[in-house]
Amino acid sequence: MKTIGNIIVFVFLCFSCCIKAQKKEIEILSKDKAEINKAINLYKTDNTKEILTTFLRTALNNITSKEKSFSLNTTLYAIDSLFHLSKDEPSDFIKQTSFDFKLKANEQNSVSSIYFGFTTAIVNNKDLKTKKLDSKDFAALEKNVFIQADIKKSLYALLLKKEEISNQKIDSVKAQINTILQSLHKSSKYEDTCFAQTKISKRLRALFSKVNLSHEESQSKQVEFDDVLEGLEDKEISKVQTDIDGELEALKDYINTKELESLNKKWDDAKEKSDFMALTNDINQINFDGDVFREVTKDGDYKRIIKSYREGKDPLKMLHKEVAETYSRRMLWTVSPAMEYDRENKQGIYNMATKMTVGISNKLQRKPWEIEANATFKVSKDTLNQATNYDNQVGLINFGVNKVLLENKDNEPKMEFKFFTQLEHQFGKTYNSPKSIFSLNSTLRINLFKAVWLPITVKYDPDNENLFGFFSIAANLSD
Repeated sequence: MKTIGNIIVFVFLCFSCCIKAQKKEIEILSKDKAEINKAINLYKTDNTKEILTTFLRTALNNITSKEKSFSLNTTLYAIDSLFHLSKDEPSDFIKQTSFDFKLKANEQNSVSSIYFGFTTAIVNNKDLKTKKLDSKDFAALEKNVFIQADIKKSLYALLLKKEEISNQKIDSVKAQINTILQSLHKSSKYEDTCFAQTKISKRLRALFSKVNLSHEESQSKQVEFDDVLEGLEDKEISKVQTDIDGELEALKDYINTKELESLNKKWDDAKEKSDFMALTNDINQINFDGDVFREVTKDGDYKRIIKSYREGKDPLKMLHKEVAETYSRRMLWTVSPAMEYDRENKQGIYNMATKMTVGISNKLQRKPWEIEANATFKVSKDTLNQATNYDNQVGLINFGVNKVLLENKDNEPKMEFKFFTQLEHQFGKTYNSPKSIFSLNSTLRINLFKAVWLPITVKYDPDNENLFGFFSIAANLSD
Protein backbone atom coordinates (compact mmCIF):
# COMPACT_ATOMS: atom_id res chain seq x y z
CA MET A 1 0.00 0.00 0.00
CA LYS A 2 2.87 2.33 0.81
CA THR A 3 4.37 1.73 -2.65
CA ILE A 4 1.03 2.45 -4.31
CA GLY A 5 0.72 5.63 -2.26
CA ASN A 6 4.19 6.77 -3.33
CA ILE A 7 3.31 6.12 -6.97
CA ILE A 8 0.11 8.16 -6.61
CA VAL A 9 2.03 11.03 -5.01
CA PHE A 10 4.67 10.87 -7.77
CA VAL A 11 2.03 10.91 -10.53
CA PHE A 12 0.27 13.83 -8.81
CA LEU A 13 3.51 15.83 -8.61
CA CYS A 14 4.27 15.17 -12.29
CA PHE A 15 0.75 16.20 -13.23
CA SER A 16 1.11 19.40 -11.17
CA CYS A 17 4.41 20.21 -12.87
CA CYS A 18 2.79 19.74 -16.28
CA ILE A 19 -0.05 22.09 -15.33
CA LYS A 20 2.42 24.71 -14.06
CA ALA A 21 4.48 24.40 -17.25
CA GLN A 22 1.36 24.84 -19.38
CA LYS A 23 0.30 27.88 -17.34
CA LYS A 24 3.76 29.36 -17.73
CA GLU A 25 3.63 28.84 -21.49
CA ILE A 26 0.15 30.39 -21.69
CA GLU A 27 1.23 33.43 -19.64
CA ILE A 28 4.28 34.04 -21.81
CA LEU A 29 2.65 33.33 -25.16
CA SER A 30 -0.67 35.08 -24.56
CA LYS A 31 0.90 38.49 -25.20
CA ASP A 32 4.20 37.81 -26.95
CA LYS A 33 2.68 35.25 -29.32
CA ALA A 34 0.03 37.79 -30.33
CA GLU A 35 2.77 40.36 -30.98
CA ILE A 36 4.68 37.86 -33.13
CA ASN A 37 1.56 36.93 -35.09
CA LYS A 38 0.85 40.61 -35.71
CA ALA A 39 4.39 41.02 -37.06
CA ILE A 40 3.96 37.92 -39.26
CA ASN A 41 1.00 39.60 -40.97
CA LEU A 42 3.17 42.64 -41.68
CA TYR A 43 5.94 40.53 -43.22
CA LYS A 44 3.61 38.44 -45.39
CA THR A 45 3.71 39.35 -49.05
CA ASP A 46 0.61 40.67 -50.78
CA ASN A 47 0.86 37.61 -53.00
CA THR A 48 0.41 35.42 -49.93
CA LYS A 49 -2.49 37.51 -48.62
CA GLU A 50 -4.22 37.08 -51.97
CA ILE A 51 -4.10 33.31 -51.50
CA LEU A 52 -5.48 33.42 -47.93
CA THR A 53 -6.44 36.73 -46.40
CA THR A 54 -5.46 37.36 -42.80
CA PHE A 55 -8.68 39.21 -41.99
CA LEU A 56 -10.36 41.06 -44.86
CA ARG A 57 -9.44 41.70 -48.49
CA THR A 58 -11.39 43.62 -51.11
CA ALA A 59 -10.35 44.09 -54.72
CA LEU A 60 -11.38 45.43 -58.10
CA ASN A 61 -9.89 42.89 -60.49
CA ASN A 62 -8.85 43.25 -64.15
CA ILE A 63 -10.25 46.77 -64.37
CA THR A 64 -9.02 47.28 -67.94
CA SER A 65 -10.17 43.90 -69.32
CA LYS A 66 -13.50 42.81 -70.75
CA GLU A 67 -14.18 40.59 -67.74
CA LYS A 68 -13.73 42.69 -64.62
CA SER A 69 -14.87 41.78 -61.12
CA PHE A 70 -15.26 42.90 -57.53
CA SER A 71 -14.14 40.42 -54.88
CA LEU A 72 -14.49 40.25 -51.13
CA ASN A 73 -12.59 37.74 -49.02
CA THR A 74 -13.01 37.66 -45.29
CA THR A 75 -12.00 35.05 -42.76
CA LEU A 76 -14.63 33.28 -40.69
CA TYR A 77 -12.55 34.42 -37.72
CA ALA A 78 -13.17 38.04 -38.75
CA ILE A 79 -16.91 37.42 -39.00
CA ASP A 80 -16.87 35.68 -35.63
CA SER A 81 -14.90 38.57 -34.07
CA LEU A 82 -17.25 41.23 -35.42
CA PHE A 83 -20.50 39.52 -34.40
CA HIS A 84 -19.24 37.55 -31.34
CA LEU A 85 -20.77 34.31 -32.59
CA SER A 86 -18.52 31.92 -30.65
CA LYS A 87 -18.81 31.81 -26.88
CA ASP A 88 -15.59 29.81 -26.60
CA GLU A 89 -12.27 30.01 -28.44
CA PRO A 90 -12.91 29.70 -32.23
CA SER A 91 -11.84 26.42 -33.82
CA ASP A 92 -8.77 26.08 -36.05
CA PHE A 93 -11.04 25.74 -39.10
CA ILE A 94 -12.65 29.12 -38.37
CA LYS A 95 -9.26 30.76 -37.81
CA GLN A 96 -7.79 29.70 -41.15
CA THR A 97 -10.80 29.67 -43.47
CA SER A 98 -12.02 32.57 -45.56
CA PHE A 99 -15.37 33.19 -47.24
CA ASP A 100 -14.94 34.23 -50.86
CA PHE A 101 -17.47 36.34 -52.75
CA LYS A 102 -17.14 37.81 -56.23
CA LEU A 103 -19.29 39.76 -58.68
CA LYS A 104 -18.20 39.55 -62.32
CA ALA A 105 -19.15 42.13 -64.93
CA ASN A 106 -19.34 41.97 -68.74
CA GLU A 107 -18.38 44.59 -71.30
CA GLN A 108 -21.59 46.50 -70.56
CA ASN A 109 -20.57 46.63 -66.88
CA SER A 110 -23.60 44.62 -65.82
CA VAL A 111 -23.29 41.67 -63.44
CA SER A 112 -22.71 38.55 -65.52
CA SER A 113 -22.10 36.03 -62.72
CA ILE A 114 -22.09 35.66 -58.94
CA TYR A 115 -19.32 33.65 -57.33
CA PHE A 116 -19.19 32.32 -53.80
CA GLY A 117 -17.06 29.73 -52.06
CA PHE A 118 -14.47 29.36 -49.36
CA THR A 119 -10.73 28.89 -48.97
CA THR A 120 -9.28 26.78 -46.18
CA ALA A 121 -5.71 25.89 -45.32
CA ILE A 122 -4.50 22.30 -45.65
CA VAL A 123 -1.09 23.39 -44.36
CA ASN A 124 -0.60 26.81 -42.77
CA ASN A 125 2.79 27.11 -41.14
CA LYS A 126 2.76 30.89 -41.43
CA ASP A 127 0.06 31.56 -38.86
CA LEU A 128 0.45 31.18 -35.08
CA LYS A 129 -3.27 31.42 -34.39
CA THR A 130 -3.58 27.64 -34.72
CA LYS A 131 -0.23 26.36 -33.50
CA LYS A 132 2.42 26.67 -30.84
CA LEU A 133 5.83 28.18 -31.28
CA ASP A 134 8.66 25.82 -32.08
CA SER A 135 10.47 24.70 -28.94
CA LYS A 136 13.61 26.58 -30.01
CA ASP A 137 11.69 29.83 -30.52
CA PHE A 138 9.75 29.35 -27.29
CA ALA A 139 12.97 28.81 -25.33
CA ALA A 140 14.50 31.98 -26.80
CA LEU A 141 11.32 33.93 -26.07
CA GLU A 142 11.15 32.61 -22.52
CA LYS A 143 14.79 33.57 -21.90
CA ASN A 144 14.25 37.11 -23.19
CA VAL A 145 11.08 37.55 -21.15
CA PHE A 146 12.85 36.44 -17.97
CA ILE A 147 15.83 38.72 -18.53
CA GLN A 148 13.60 41.70 -19.28
CA ALA A 149 11.56 41.02 -16.14
CA ASP A 150 14.75 40.78 -14.08
CA ILE A 151 16.07 44.04 -15.53
CA LYS A 152 12.84 45.73 -14.49
CA LYS A 153 13.16 44.29 -10.96
CA SER A 154 16.78 45.49 -10.83
CA LEU A 155 15.75 49.00 -11.86
CA TYR A 156 13.22 49.05 -9.03
CA ALA A 157 15.93 47.82 -6.66
CA LEU A 158 18.17 50.68 -7.81
CA LEU A 159 15.29 53.07 -7.27
CA LEU A 160 14.88 51.85 -3.69
CA LYS A 161 18.57 52.50 -3.05
CA LYS A 162 18.22 56.01 -4.47
CA GLU A 163 15.16 56.57 -2.29
CA GLU A 164 17.12 55.43 0.75
CA ILE A 165 19.95 57.87 -0.02
CA SER A 166 17.47 60.69 -0.66
CA ASN A 167 15.63 59.94 2.59
CA GLN A 168 18.91 59.95 4.50
CA LYS A 169 19.75 63.42 3.13
CA ILE A 170 16.33 64.70 4.16
CA ASP A 171 16.63 63.13 7.63
CA SER A 172 20.08 64.74 8.03
CA VAL A 173 18.68 68.19 7.20
CA LYS A 174 15.72 67.51 9.50
CA ALA A 175 18.13 66.87 12.37
CA GLN A 176 20.10 70.03 11.59
CA ILE A 177 16.93 72.15 11.50
CA ASN A 178 15.68 70.66 14.78
CA THR A 179 19.05 71.46 16.35
CA ILE A 180 18.74 75.08 15.21
CA LEU A 181 15.18 75.37 16.51
CA GLN A 182 15.97 73.77 19.85
CA SER A 183 18.94 76.11 20.32
CA LEU A 184 16.98 79.30 19.69
CA HIS A 185 16.51 80.13 23.39
CA LYS A 186 19.49 78.22 24.74
CA SER A 187 22.31 80.11 23.07
CA SER A 188 22.85 83.74 22.40
CA LYS A 189 24.12 82.69 18.98
CA TYR A 190 20.56 81.98 17.94
CA GLU A 191 18.71 84.59 19.92
CA ASP A 192 18.02 86.31 16.62
CA THR A 193 15.14 84.39 15.02
CA CYS A 194 15.82 86.05 11.66
CA PHE A 195 19.30 84.61 11.69
CA ALA A 196 17.88 81.17 12.57
CA GLN A 197 15.33 81.39 9.77
CA THR A 198 18.07 82.33 7.29
CA LYS A 199 20.17 79.41 8.50
CA ILE A 200 17.26 76.97 8.04
CA SER A 201 16.46 78.34 4.55
CA LYS A 202 20.10 77.86 3.57
CA ARG A 203 19.98 74.23 4.72
CA LEU A 204 16.79 73.68 2.72
CA ARG A 205 18.19 75.21 -0.46
CA ALA A 206 21.24 72.98 -0.16
CA LEU A 207 18.92 69.99 0.28
CA PHE A 208 16.82 70.86 -2.78
CA SER A 209 19.95 70.96 -4.92
CA LYS A 210 20.96 67.47 -3.77
CA VAL A 211 17.64 65.72 -4.34
CA ASN A 212 15.91 65.34 -7.70
CA LEU A 213 13.93 68.58 -7.84
CA SER A 214 13.66 70.99 -10.74
CA HIS A 215 14.21 74.72 -10.27
CA GLU A 216 10.46 75.35 -10.30
CA GLU A 217 9.84 72.55 -7.80
CA SER A 218 12.59 73.87 -5.51
CA GLN A 219 11.04 77.34 -5.53
CA SER A 220 7.59 75.92 -4.81
CA LYS A 221 8.87 73.85 -1.89
CA GLN A 222 10.84 76.84 -0.55
CA VAL A 223 7.62 78.87 -0.45
CA GLU A 224 5.91 76.10 1.53
CA PHE A 225 8.70 76.03 4.12
CA ASP A 226 8.83 79.85 4.28
CA ASP A 227 5.14 79.84 5.19
CA VAL A 228 5.90 77.51 8.10
CA LEU A 229 8.83 79.66 9.30
CA GLU A 230 7.08 83.01 8.87
CA GLY A 231 6.64 84.81 12.21
CA LEU A 232 9.00 82.37 13.88
CA GLU A 233 9.53 84.71 16.85
CA ASP A 234 5.83 84.49 17.75
CA LYS A 235 5.44 80.70 17.34
CA GLU A 236 5.99 77.80 19.68
CA ILE A 237 9.19 75.98 18.80
CA SER A 238 7.59 72.54 19.23
CA LYS A 239 4.79 73.46 16.81
CA VAL A 240 7.31 74.71 14.23
CA GLN A 241 9.35 71.51 14.62
CA THR A 242 6.23 69.39 14.05
CA ASP A 243 5.29 71.38 10.94
CA ILE A 244 8.82 71.24 9.55
CA ASP A 245 9.00 67.48 10.16
CA GLY A 246 5.66 67.04 8.38
CA GLU A 247 6.82 69.08 5.39
CA LEU A 248 10.05 67.07 5.15
CA GLU A 249 8.17 63.75 5.32
CA ALA A 250 5.82 65.04 2.61
CA LEU A 251 8.92 65.96 0.57
CA LYS A 252 10.11 62.35 0.89
CA ASP A 253 6.79 61.04 -0.40
CA TYR A 254 6.76 63.59 -3.21
CA ILE A 255 10.27 62.72 -4.43
CA ASN A 256 9.77 58.96 -4.09
CA THR A 257 6.44 59.04 -5.93
CA LYS A 258 7.89 61.24 -8.63
CA GLU A 259 10.85 58.88 -9.14
CA LEU A 260 8.58 55.82 -9.28
CA GLU A 261 6.23 57.45 -11.80
CA SER A 262 9.21 58.56 -13.88
CA LEU A 263 10.65 55.03 -13.96
CA ASN A 264 7.28 53.51 -14.85
CA LYS A 265 6.81 56.01 -17.67
CA LYS A 266 10.31 55.46 -19.01
CA TRP A 267 9.77 51.69 -18.94
CA ASP A 268 6.37 51.87 -20.65
CA ASP A 269 7.69 54.27 -23.30
CA ALA A 270 10.72 52.06 -23.89
CA LYS A 271 8.57 48.99 -24.46
CA GLU A 272 6.09 50.84 -26.65
CA LYS A 273 8.79 52.42 -28.84
CA SER A 274 11.23 49.47 -28.58
CA ASP A 275 13.86 52.00 -27.49
CA PHE A 276 15.56 51.69 -24.08
CA MET A 277 17.96 54.61 -24.65
CA ALA A 278 16.34 56.68 -21.88
CA LEU A 279 17.09 53.89 -19.39
CA THR A 280 20.67 53.10 -20.40
CA ASN A 281 22.23 55.12 -17.55
CA ASP A 282 20.20 53.15 -15.00
CA ILE A 283 20.69 49.80 -16.78
CA ASN A 284 24.46 50.29 -16.82
CA GLN A 285 24.39 50.62 -13.02
CA ILE A 286 22.97 47.10 -12.65
CA ASN A 287 25.38 44.43 -11.46
CA PHE A 288 24.72 41.76 -14.08
CA ASP A 289 27.17 39.36 -12.45
CA GLY A 290 25.34 39.51 -9.13
CA ASP A 291 22.55 37.37 -7.78
CA VAL A 292 19.81 39.25 -9.58
CA PHE A 293 19.56 37.01 -12.61
CA ARG A 294 18.68 33.36 -12.86
CA GLU A 295 21.58 31.00 -13.54
CA VAL A 296 19.62 29.41 -16.39
CA THR A 297 19.92 32.61 -18.43
CA LYS A 298 23.70 32.82 -18.20
CA ASP A 299 24.60 31.07 -21.44
CA GLY A 300 25.96 32.13 -24.82
CA ASP A 301 23.01 34.45 -25.59
CA TYR A 302 23.05 36.14 -22.19
CA LYS A 303 25.83 38.66 -22.94
CA ARG A 304 24.33 39.48 -26.34
CA ILE A 305 20.92 40.25 -24.79
CA ILE A 306 22.42 42.35 -21.99
CA LYS A 307 24.64 44.22 -24.48
CA SER A 308 21.54 45.15 -26.49
CA TYR A 309 19.83 46.63 -23.43
CA ARG A 310 22.97 48.58 -22.54
CA GLU A 311 22.94 50.05 -26.04
CA GLY A 312 19.32 51.10 -25.64
CA LYS A 313 17.88 48.40 -27.92
CA ASP A 314 14.95 46.06 -27.24
CA PRO A 315 16.15 42.48 -27.83
CA LEU A 316 12.72 41.04 -27.01
CA LYS A 317 11.11 43.10 -29.78
CA MET A 318 14.01 42.19 -32.08
CA LEU A 319 13.32 38.52 -31.34
CA HIS A 320 9.61 39.04 -32.11
CA LYS A 321 10.59 40.36 -35.54
CA GLU A 322 13.13 37.61 -36.22
CA VAL A 323 10.69 34.84 -35.34
CA ALA A 324 7.88 36.55 -37.27
CA GLU A 325 10.00 36.94 -40.38
CA THR A 326 10.98 33.27 -40.23
CA TYR A 327 7.35 32.11 -39.92
CA SER A 328 6.21 34.40 -42.73
CA ARG A 329 8.50 32.43 -45.11
CA ARG A 330 6.94 29.06 -44.28
CA MET A 331 4.52 26.98 -46.34
CA LEU A 332 0.91 27.83 -47.02
CA TRP A 333 -1.24 25.35 -48.95
CA THR A 334 -4.93 25.97 -49.49
CA VAL A 335 -7.92 24.44 -51.22
CA SER A 336 -10.82 26.51 -52.57
CA PRO A 337 -14.10 24.92 -53.67
CA ALA A 338 -16.54 27.41 -55.19
CA MET A 339 -19.77 27.71 -57.11
CA GLU A 340 -20.62 30.42 -59.59
CA TYR A 341 -24.00 31.28 -61.11
CA ASP A 342 -23.84 32.40 -64.74
CA ARG A 343 -26.69 34.91 -65.08
CA GLU A 344 -26.33 35.17 -68.85
CA ASN A 345 -26.49 31.43 -69.53
CA LYS A 346 -28.72 30.63 -66.54
CA GLN A 347 -26.62 27.77 -65.17
CA GLY A 348 -23.96 27.01 -62.63
CA ILE A 349 -20.16 27.02 -62.90
CA TYR A 350 -18.12 24.81 -60.57
CA ASN A 351 -14.56 25.53 -59.48
CA MET A 352 -11.95 23.70 -57.48
CA ALA A 353 -8.55 25.27 -56.86
CA THR A 354 -5.51 24.57 -54.76
CA LYS A 355 -2.59 26.94 -54.17
CA MET A 356 0.75 26.55 -52.47
CA THR A 357 3.44 29.09 -51.65
CA VAL A 358 6.63 28.84 -49.60
CA GLY A 359 9.73 30.92 -49.09
CA ILE A 360 12.79 29.59 -50.86
CA SER A 361 14.81 30.06 -47.66
CA ASN A 362 13.64 30.26 -44.06
CA LYS A 363 16.76 32.21 -43.16
CA LEU A 364 16.34 35.87 -42.37
CA GLN A 365 17.09 37.93 -45.42
CA ARG A 366 15.96 41.15 -46.97
CA LYS A 367 13.70 41.04 -50.04
CA PRO A 368 12.92 37.31 -49.94
CA TRP A 369 11.89 34.94 -52.75
CA GLU A 370 8.79 32.72 -52.79
CA ILE A 371 7.85 29.71 -54.90
CA GLU A 372 4.23 29.36 -55.91
CA ALA A 373 2.32 26.47 -57.52
CA ASN A 374 -1.41 26.52 -58.31
CA ALA A 375 -3.90 24.17 -59.93
CA THR A 376 -7.50 24.91 -60.90
CA PHE A 377 -10.28 22.87 -62.46
CA LYS A 378 -13.39 24.62 -63.77
CA VAL A 379 -16.55 23.16 -65.25
CA SER A 380 -18.88 25.50 -67.15
CA LYS A 381 -21.03 25.78 -70.27
CA ASP A 382 -19.70 25.67 -73.80
CA THR A 383 -21.37 28.86 -75.00
CA LEU A 384 -21.32 27.73 -78.65
CA ASN A 385 -23.75 24.99 -77.70
CA GLN A 386 -27.16 26.55 -77.02
CA ALA A 387 -28.39 23.62 -74.93
CA THR A 388 -27.58 23.29 -71.25
CA ASN A 389 -24.21 21.55 -71.00
CA TYR A 390 -21.05 21.29 -68.96
CA ASP A 391 -18.68 20.58 -71.84
CA ASN A 392 -16.25 23.39 -71.02
CA GLN A 393 -13.89 21.59 -68.62
CA VAL A 394 -10.70 23.58 -68.19
CA GLY A 395 -7.68 22.72 -66.07
CA LEU A 396 -5.02 25.30 -65.20
CA ILE A 397 -1.56 24.75 -63.77
CA ASN A 398 0.60 27.71 -62.67
CA PHE A 399 4.15 27.67 -61.45
CA GLY A 400 6.31 30.67 -60.67
CA VAL A 401 8.33 32.76 -58.27
CA ASN A 402 7.51 35.93 -56.35
CA LYS A 403 10.24 38.38 -55.37
CA VAL A 404 10.03 41.32 -52.97
CA LEU A 405 11.65 44.25 -54.76
CA LEU A 406 11.19 46.98 -52.20
CA GLU A 407 10.81 47.07 -48.42
CA ASN A 408 10.42 49.83 -45.86
CA LYS A 409 12.76 50.30 -42.90
CA ASP A 410 10.78 47.69 -40.93
CA ASN A 411 11.25 45.09 -43.71
CA GLU A 412 7.58 45.18 -44.73
CA PRO A 413 7.07 44.47 -48.47
CA LYS A 414 6.21 47.55 -50.53
CA MET A 415 6.78 46.26 -54.06
CA GLU A 416 6.70 42.71 -55.43
CA PHE A 417 7.27 41.05 -58.79
CA LYS A 418 5.92 37.63 -59.73
CA PHE A 419 6.84 35.68 -62.85
CA PHE A 420 4.89 32.51 -63.59
CA THR A 421 4.06 30.13 -66.39
CA GLN A 422 0.55 28.85 -67.03
CA LEU A 423 -0.68 25.80 -68.89
CA GLU A 424 -4.37 25.72 -69.73
CA HIS A 425 -5.82 22.43 -70.98
CA GLN A 426 -9.30 21.66 -72.27
CA PHE A 427 -10.59 18.31 -70.99
CA GLY A 428 -14.12 18.68 -72.34
CA LYS A 429 -15.66 18.56 -75.80
CA THR A 430 -16.02 22.12 -77.01
CA TYR A 431 -16.42 23.73 -80.42
CA ASN A 432 -13.42 25.58 -81.88
CA SER A 433 -11.48 25.63 -78.62
CA PRO A 434 -7.74 24.85 -78.52
CA LYS A 435 -6.76 21.88 -76.43
CA SER A 436 -3.86 23.57 -74.70
CA ILE A 437 -2.63 27.12 -74.23
CA PHE A 438 0.73 27.93 -72.72
CA SER A 439 1.44 31.46 -71.52
CA LEU A 440 4.10 33.49 -69.76
CA ASN A 441 2.84 35.89 -67.10
CA SER A 442 4.11 38.52 -64.73
CA THR A 443 2.52 40.61 -62.00
CA LEU A 444 4.01 43.76 -60.50
CA ARG A 445 2.47 44.73 -57.16
CA ILE A 446 2.95 48.25 -55.86
CA ASN A 447 1.92 49.34 -52.38
CA LEU A 448 0.21 52.71 -52.89
CA PHE A 449 -0.33 53.48 -49.21
CA LYS A 450 -0.82 51.42 -46.06
CA ALA A 451 -3.01 48.42 -46.98
CA VAL A 452 -3.80 49.40 -50.59
CA TRP A 453 -1.97 47.62 -53.41
CA LEU A 454 -1.96 48.01 -57.20
CA PRO A 455 -1.29 44.68 -59.01
CA ILE A 456 -0.41 45.07 -62.71
CA THR A 457 -0.50 41.81 -64.69
CA VAL A 458 0.97 41.12 -68.13
CA LYS A 459 0.16 37.90 -69.98
CA TYR A 460 1.92 36.66 -73.14
CA ASP A 461 0.77 33.79 -75.35
CA PRO A 462 3.88 32.75 -77.35
CA ASP A 463 1.94 30.40 -79.66
CA ASN A 464 -0.42 33.10 -80.92
CA GLU A 465 1.88 36.02 -80.07
CA ASN A 466 -0.84 37.71 -78.04
CA LEU A 467 0.02 40.18 -75.28
CA PHE A 468 -2.50 41.21 -72.66
CA GLY A 469 -2.17 43.68 -69.83
CA PHE A 470 -4.54 44.70 -67.08
CA PHE A 471 -4.41 46.02 -63.56
CA SER A 472 -6.34 45.62 -60.33
CA ILE A 473 -6.53 47.43 -57.02
CA ALA A 474 -6.75 45.62 -53.68
CA ALA A 475 -6.91 46.47 -49.99
CA ASN A 476 -5.88 44.16 -47.14
CA LEU A 477 -6.99 44.63 -43.54
CA SER A 478 -5.25 42.66 -40.80
CA ASP A 479 -6.69 41.64 -37.45
